Amino acid sequence: MPLPKCVVLDYLDPGPLSWRHMGTRITYRGRVIRIPDKHVRWVDACYVSDCIGSVDFSGRLWRDTRIDAYAETKKWIKGKYAYALGKYPAAFAIIRNDGTIELIGVHPAAAGLGLAERLIRHVGGTITAGTYTDNVPARKLYERLGMKEIKREEVFHEN
Repeated sequence: MPLPKCVVLDYLDPGPLSWRHMGTRITYRGRVIRIPDKHVRWVDACYVSDCIGSVDFSGRLWRDTRIDAYAETKKWIKGKYAYALGKYPAAFAIIRNDGTIELIGVHPAAAGLGLAERLIRHVGGTITAGTYTDNVPARKLYERLGMKEIKREEVFHEN
């Protein structure tokens, strides 16, 4: 099944009935002090696929019950590299060279241990990240790192 068309608006307008609201996405940006972490490894992103199956992501694919988000994410990460913490790993982040976090996840058993913060601080510099309004742990993390909200968008999928 192909992925549904997606439209992003800077205001809430349900538009035609053929679109389903996926949520309100917030973009954060800020300068994060780099703190190198000797335990962070650079790995092929396919290595983190087991962790991906355990993480409860909040992105648009994971919100749409009509999509096999795990399979789509595994296809998407092919050929990418990730920063990983832990042997299995317990946490990972795919961060572009420009500092944009494309995907970040922490295994539920390691939640609350500060692993996502360690990964972001390991990269440091100007970081841009997006999450949804109901993802309180991510929002608190970005704000704790000194990042500021720069944009809100409404995300819709076509029926």
